[in-house]
Amino acid sequence: MINASIIIPTYDRPDLLVKTISSALEQSYPRENYEIIVIDNSKNSTATSRAMGPFLKKPSDQNFRYIKLDKIGVHYARNKGAQIAQSDLLIFTDDDCILSKNLISSYISAFKEYPNMDVSGGPIKLRWETPPPKWLYRLMGDSKVFYMLSKMEPYDNFHLDKKGFFFSANIAIKKKILFKVGGFNPELVGNSYVGDGETGLYKKLWQQKILIGYVPQAIIFHQISQKRITLDYFMKRMVNEGASNAYSIFHSGIPNYFILILRIIALVFRNIKLFIAALFYKGKTDSNSLSIQLEAYRVYGQIIYMIRLLIDKNFRRLVLQKNWLKEI
Repeated sequence: MINASIIIPTYDRPDLLVKTISSALEQSYPRENYEIIVIDNSKNSTATSRAMGPFLKKPSDQNFRYIKLDKIGVHYARNKGAQIAQSDLLIFTDDDCILSKNLISSYISAFKEYPNMDVSGGPIKLRWETPPPKWLYRLMGDSKVFYMLSKMEPYDNFHLDKKGFFFSANIAIKKKILFKVGGFNPELVGNSYVGDGETGLYKKLWQQKILIGYVPQAIIFHQISQKRITLDYFMKRMVNEGASNAYSIFHSGIPNYFILILRIIALVFRNIKLFIAALFYKGKTDSNSLSIQLEAYRVYGQIIYMIRLLIDKNFRRLVLQKNWLKEI
């Protein structure tokens, strides 16, 4: 009997993916009682297909599936995995993560102990490929949650809350609940954000007053590559954050073109001083300079998003879409 489905969306990172799958295969939970579903979103890449070969050739492992999905977008991959999963418990992670050996057993035990819990997240600890720069340590400080690298360690003990939250690299959710709220909101499509992803998902759960837990034993390790600890990466990340903010604003309704133009102009004028300051401090890594640059890129992301709403009818349709499970 399949009691849990591990769903791993992937996009052109075969070397990292192999490590993720290997950790999923090494669970303390009985192998015959859980399945692994890999959804390959890298449309033109054959590298991932080749990397999957050794896993697919094992005749003894019937609970491993590899699906090619031409529709680009991590939310499409996650929702596709949810649709084909055999289990009522879906565990989502990313292709640059390592699962702790007790991940599945910890989640299953928690859901049994707390039957009123429908969704849960767990700790996401950072593993550095190379030592991070000093400015990044300053930026992170002693924060237990750092969303730009998906660090997630908010509590020491089990926590259950109607306003609970999680990051997409470590989510366990009952299948019926995910379908009830319309699946994952859009997130990264190619290199740019369309929507608010995991944030949008837990906000939909909040609206339904669904209890979200935090299981401290269900640990995942997020592998941080060297390219993710650069200033350039963090500025691009903040552009995407601005896009996510804009989606949250306009998902429920987009104003007419005249009003939208006025809002863009107002946003630009309100932040002219910020943009000038960001140019002056560009490349500097003291705390004040970083804060100004990051905020400027976030606002810039909002402006670009709003301009896309003006000129792209298909994009407007995507932003207003409610049920993403129907889009697969």
